[in-house]
Amino acid sequence: MDKKTVRAAFQASLPVMAGYIVLGMGFGVLLADQGYHWIWALFMSATIYAGSMQYAALDLISGGASLITCALMTLMINARHFFYGLSMLDKYQDAGKKKPYLVFALTDETYSLVCTPAPEGTDATSYYFWVSLLDQIYWIVGSVIGGVHAVVDDLVAHRFHDLAQGGFHQGALGGLAVFHDQCDFHFTVPFLQRAKLTKSL
Repeated sequence: MDKKTVRAAFQASLPVMAGYIVLGMGFGVLLADQGYHWIWALFMSATIYAGSMQYAALDLISGGASLITCALMTLMINARHFFYGLSMLDKYQDAGKKKPYLVFALTDETYSLVCTPAPEGTDATSYYFWVSLLDQIYWIVGSVIGGVHAVVDDLVAHRFHDLAQGGFHQGALGGLAVFHDQCDFHFTVPFLQRAKLTKSL
């Protein structure tokens, strides 16, 4: 692994990282809101990796769309990639084993980086590969963070809700017990007696 090439690819992809992590988090949160485990955010971002199509897939999945509908929607949203690919035929001609992944990972933002010449002193194919890989890693990381964050938020919200409910009931019982002590009743209310007994314990 050429460290110079990786460093150049990382520096070039920093603007993409800033956007992909945030947008990926949004996708992960929305997917979790649909009731899916965060592992699905990881799986979709690793295998589909289509950005806007992944957002559209949320509505398609929740709406029970057919496979034909999903295929047509994917074709319409991602048709621009045909033109991206045509313009990269010469550049990726000698990519060898890296070529299938370079084709798969060609998003809008990645295209804007790889359509420019590789920095001087770096291997062009390796540079394009690392730019593509790093961009996808940013998207995957953002998606997973969003999915996990939504799950954690949900657990914390339920925990605080349970604690608040428990505190409310304990406070209510204590208040009734004090009220019972300060009033001279000539009749017995079993519920208040239990509250008083709980307080004394």
